[in-house]
Amino acid sequence: MNHIITFANQKGGVGKSTLAILFANYLCWKKMNVCIIDTDLQQTIAQMRKSDLDFYACEAPYSVQGFPVSDVDTMRQLMENARKFHGCVLIDAPGNLSQDGLIPILSKTDFIVCPYRYDKATTASTSTFVKAILRMMREIQGMKPQLLFTPNNIYRKGNIEEKKVWKQFADTFEMVGTVLPTVPTRAVLERIDTIEITPSQRDVVQETFDYMIKIIRDSEL
Repeated sequence: MNHIITFANQKGGVGKSTLAILFANYLCWKKMNVCIIDTDLQQTIAQMRKSDLDFYACEAPYSVQGFPVSDVDTMRQLMENARKFHGCVLIDAPGNLSQDGLIPILSKTDFIVCPYRYDKATTASTSTFVKAILRMMREIQGMKPQLLFTPNNIYRKGNIEEKKVWKQFADTFEMVGTVLPTVPTRAVLERIDTIEITPSQRDVVQETFDYMIKIIRDSEL
């Protein structure tokens, strides 16, 4: 089966690229076919892979292709090729929704994974991003991705009032998608690479990623 999973949010610093790398490593550990297409302008994942291969001098466990967003026709061809891959294609998307080349990515993806944090700036920006996605889904025929929201890099439990506000955001996102289990802040997630996931890293992300895998597999039914 082929699944295209795009990690996207217009707010920087929410851990979009990190989450994509961790999920690719986790799928690889699960013996599932996976590849990454890095379309973000910063090319964070593509550069990390090059550095990892130079450092470890090993064979790449899965493919990482750097492909910055360009014109619509080129990106449409990229998505057609991605659809031929047997397994999960993870796309690290740029945050700028005004880029025309981003439309073929979002319109042809099966899942949009949207990491977010609970600070006011991030939740406001994420809400704006989600509204833009929903508008695109209304306007573009055949665009029907499942939206997966991931509270990511959460470093505190919050007080009573904060928890109330956080639940309101989660409830809002649940109206249009699925809110995944939280990925907490842990030092081990700051030391990642594109080669493998360590046991301590797996312990942190397992609940979230197993839930994601279940949703992906359920979509095949």
